Amino acid sequence: YRGYIDNRLVRLDKIKDVAIGAVGPITYPQNIFFLRLSVYFKKPFSIGLRIHSEKRIDKISKLIGLFKQQDIQTEDKDIDSAFIIQGKYEQKVKVLLSSEKLKKELLSFVSNKPRMLTVEGKLEIIDKRIILTEGPYDDSGNYDVEKDPSGVVTKVLKLALLFEEAGKNI
Repeated sequence: YRGYIDNRLVRLDKIKDVAIGAVGPITYPQNIFFLRLSVYFKKPFSIGLRIHSEKRIDKISKLIGLFKQQDIQTEDKDIDSAFIIQGKYEQKVKVLLSSEKLKKELLSFVSNKPRMLTVEGKLEIIDKRIILTEGPYDDSGNYDVEKDPSGVVTKVLKLALLFEEAGKNI
């Protein structure tokens, strides 16, 4: 799918891949796919923004001092513990993430774990777009972006709007 919803470009890509399946000692290639929903901002932020969910291994690496990636701290413990936040212009990223409405919606999104089909997705926000990648799936399921039966597209569009409103301050 590629179209405009609320004056924003929305894409749904089906990404095919191959995984190795096994039955006892016998392995075989197995076709899998991922769904990637992208909602583009009307105007890119151009601050080198990258926000993604903090994984358990990231938390452990931080505790033992092995985490070497940039992780901007926003002074909001819930946001800082839920996400790895990166950007070329740290102060602009902090200003962007200072919106209480945006922070509330981001935390609600990750805690409610909206999904298109059945597998929990991975959220990533970059300068140009919000990306939700879901899978792997072993069959050829599909999602109707325009009908949006699970409401996930609506939720990502709301996040995009809140990011754009907050971005007026940078």
